[in-house]
Amino acid sequence: MSKYIFISAETERQLKQIRRSIYLKMNGVTADRMVSEGFAYAKNYGVSLPELKQMAGKIPHDKALAEALWRDKVREAMLLATFVYPVEEFEQDRADAWVADVMTLELAENLSKNLLGKLSYIGSMAEAWVNSENYWVCAVGFFSAAFAVEQLDQEQKKALLLKVRQSIKVNELPVSRAIALFLRKLGGQSLEDARAVMSFLVDFAMSEARAERDDDEEVKPDLEYRFDI
Repeated sequence: MSKYIFISAETERQLKQIRRSIYLKMNGVTADRMVSEGFAYAKNYGVSLPELKQMAGKIPHDKALAEALWRDKVREAMLLATFVYPVEEFEQDRADAWVADVMTLELAENLSKNLLGKLSYIGSMAEAWVNSENYWVCAVGFFSAAFAVEQLDQEQKKALLLKVRQSIKVNELPVSRAIALFLRKLGGQSLEDARAVMSFLVDFAMSEARAERDDDEEVKPDLEYRFDI
């Protein structure tokens, strides 16, 4: 049986306006390039992130509208949804549902940065997501933890750091990218944190796992330069 979702007349009007704006900003060359690079969206109009961020500043930050945008499964609409969903109204079951829809690195990063990383309960959610066998969910867990690192408690930081050793061996770019960002953000909190992360990375440089070597090469120089270690 089909599931019907009620949308108010006002939300439908706003949605039509946004769709029209997206269409008018369409960049076919960019869209084609993104498709060739593996951006797996149902539909992609090639509108740039700066343009979408500008659009988000002009439309209502409304729960119903954000949910309608996300359901469109159009790249631009889904990214806009991450900007306009009111953080205080974004519940845990909704977070799980949206994370399950993630299928590109772009969406994983922006959902985490614009919305998930701002949630008061993100620490426990991130811990759960990094344990997922779905590498997109795992990546979102580490991205979210990275953007929320200042609000994580010490136990959550330790748990996530220990999980890195298991997840880093997953030979998937999104997980590797997310872990690198998490380690940079975590190490960037203080000299003490930087030293802890540097110690954690000691074995990565000579690792047989390419993902570990890549993250060592990305994270270590950043912390060394920042803290003159």
